Amino acid sequence: MINVQRNHTIDSLKLLCATLVVFIHCEYPYKVNVLPVTEVAVPLFFALSGCFIFGAKRKWERIGRIAKIFAWSAALYLLKTEMVQLLTIHRPWMPTWKNITDLILFNDVTFSIHLWYLPAYIYVLVIVFLIDMYNVWRWAFWSILPLLLTGVFVKYNIADECPKDTQYFRNAYFNGLPYFLLGACVKITPPPPFWR
Repeated sequence: MINVQRNHTIDSLKLLCATLVVFIHCEYPYKVNVLPVTEVAVPLFFALSGCFIFGAKRKWERIGRIAKIFAWSAALYLLKTEMVQLLTIHRPWMPTWKNITDLILFNDVTFSIHLWYLPAYIYVLVIVFLIDMYNVWRWAFWSILPLLLTGVFVKYNIADECPKDTQYFRNAYFNGLPYFLLGACVKITPPPPFWR
């Protein structure tokens, strides 16, 4: 059995990111000044995943594990949403077709926007599983910059018009996948041939 030492620097980085995520969702003085710093947390989580998962054996179990966590979380938040709806307006919350479409296309969980990360992570793992299965890593690495630029364009041009529609840039395609692939690039030694 190989004895692999735990990297405490990475653990510290994950702790910092988790703390920044908490700062995103809490109310406190000077939040407006702190928010720009917190934006690094989720992309860094995706990049760390890319660094550690890249080159690992393809396993559907990893995707299934995250899917179970998402299912339980979604069920609890949905129950909470239904209870609040029944107590306040005396009728259950029903998803619209837009809610369902946004969940399928953009991993947007309407009844709990905080859960967007889990389906985004599932989507990224499925996409990476397919990239690995068909061995199209070269194309995947070439897609990083276009995906990031498209996400920035959507965020600062389209989303400014519809500030509540964050699912169009905060999703698996423009947030999860490119940062995951950047993390995978960090792990590659030597660099891929097209970088030399």
